[in-house]
Amino acid sequence: MHDPRYRQLFSREAARRLDELEECLAVSAPPDFAVMLRGLHTLKGMAASMGAASMVAVAHAAEDLCVSGQADPRAWADDSQRLLIEGLDRLRMQTTAVTDGTEPPGAENFEERVRAHLRTGSTFAFRLVRDMEAEPAPAALGESVRALSGVQAAIADAFSAARRLRQLSDGPASEEVKRLEASLGRVYDELVPLREVAFGCVVPALRRQVRGVAERTGKLAQLIVSGEEVRVDGSLLSRLMGPLSTLVSNAVVHGVESEAVRLEAGKRRAGRVTVSAERVGRALAVVVDDDGAGFRSPPAVGAAQPGGPVGVDAGRGVGLDAVRQAVEELSGSLTVESTPGAGTRVRLQLPVLADLVELTIVEAGRYRLAVRKSVVDPRPPPASAAATGLLGLPTSGAVRIRLTDGRVVDVDRVLDEGAYLVAPPPFPLNRMPWIRGTGVAPEGHIFFLVEP
Repeated sequence: MHDPRYRQLFSREAARRLDELEECLAVSAPPDFAVMLRGLHTLKGMAASMGAASMVAVAHAAEDLCVSGQADPRAWADDSQRLLIEGLDRLRMQTTAVTDGTEPPGAENFEERVRAHLRTGSTFAFRLVRDMEAEPAPAALGESVRALSGVQAAIADAFSAARRLRQLSDGPASEEVKRLEASLGRVYDELVPLREVAFGCVVPALRRQVRGVAERTGKLAQLIVSGEEVRVDGSLLSRLMGPLSTLVSNAVVHGVESEAVRLEAGKRRAGRVTVSAERVGRALAVVVDDDGAGFRSPPAVGAAQPGGPVGVDAGRGVGLDAVRQAVEELSGSLTVESTPGAGTRVRLQLPVLADLVELTIVEAGRYRLAVRKSVVDPRPPPASAAATGLLGLPTSGAVRIRLTDGRVVDVDRVLDEGAYLVAPPPFPLNRMPWIRGTGVAPEGHIFFLVEP
C-alpha cells in the first residue's frame, strides 16, 4: 500500500477523528449528528484516498445511521447506538491495518445490518418501545466545558502576566497588582465548580458498550457503577472516556467467561464488570474490575490478551498499552492486579488538570523549584541545624528554609511566595516521582513543583 510516511499521516489524523467521534458519543444521547457526519465524511474521504474500500463502506453505513438519527432523533436508542459504536470500533481496526500496510478487515455484513435496522428501526412500534426504555441524556461534556477551559486558560495567562508585572513594580503600583492577582485568583476558583460534571454522565455510554460487547461475544455481562455522584473536571472525563470504553470492553471479551464455564465454576450466570470512582485528595481514582477468569501475569504491553478472540471488540488500538499511554498523557498512573479464576482489577489515578496552589518558589542550582507553603515552617531555622541542598542539589546555601517536619534545606534564593497555577507534569516528566507539577515562575521560566 502507500508510502509509510503517508500511512503514518493517515494514522494520526484518522485516530484523532475517531477519538473526536467517540467523545461525541459520550457527550449526549443521541449524539450531535452534525458533528458525527462531518467526522465520518472526513474519514470516508481519507480512506478512499488510501484505497481502503472496506473502510469506505463502513464509514458510509455509519453515515446512513447518523442521517436517519438526524432526521428523527426520537427514533435513536440503544440498538442504533450499538451499531454506531460497532462501526467506530471497526473503523479503528481498519485504520490500524492501513497503518501497518496490511489489507483492512472487511465490513462483515455491517452495511446489511445497518440497512435492515433502518428499514424497521423507525416504525411507530419500535419508537414506542424505545421511548419507554429511553435513558436520560447525560450531562454535556462538550462545548460548555471547552468554553470554561478557555476562560480559565485566559485567566491563568493574565495571572502570570500580573505576577511578572508585580516583579517590575514597586510601591503603590505593586500593591494594586497584588489586588489584581487576588481578584483573578477568586474568579479562577469560582469557575472550577462550573467545569465539573458528575462521573455518572458517562455511565449510559458505558452501559451500552458493555451490553453491545456482550451481545456480540455471546456472553452475559452487567455493568455495576459506584461513585456516579463524584464531581469530575469535564475535560478530564471527556478524555478519559476512550480508555474507560476500552477497559470495559476488554473486561467482557478477555475476562468474563461463557455462561457454561461460569456455572461450572460456581459463579453467577452473568459476569460483573464494576466501575467505581472516588476523589482522593486532588486526584480522581477510577477502578475497573471484573469477576472473570483473570490471569497469572499481565500480558506483554502491546500484545493481545490471552483467553479471548480478536475481533471487533478485542484488539482496539493496542489494548492495554493504548490505555496506559492515554492515562500517562493525562499525567496519571495505571496498575493492574489479577487473580486466576477471580478476575482482574485495573486502577487509574489522575490528577486534576490545573489548580491554584500556595507555593514558595526557589532557585536551587540551575533549577527553579516550588514547594507547597504548607510544608514550609515560617520560623527561621536554628543556627546549629544541619542542612542539605533541596532534593540533594548543590547550592550556594545562601538561604536556609525550615520545613514543617524539622528538616532544613539550602537554596540559592527565594524567588516568590503566593498562589500559582500548577498543572500536572507532561509525559515523560510525570514518570519522575519527585516532580508533582509544573508552572511558570515570576520571570517566565518553568518551575517544577516538588516534594522536598
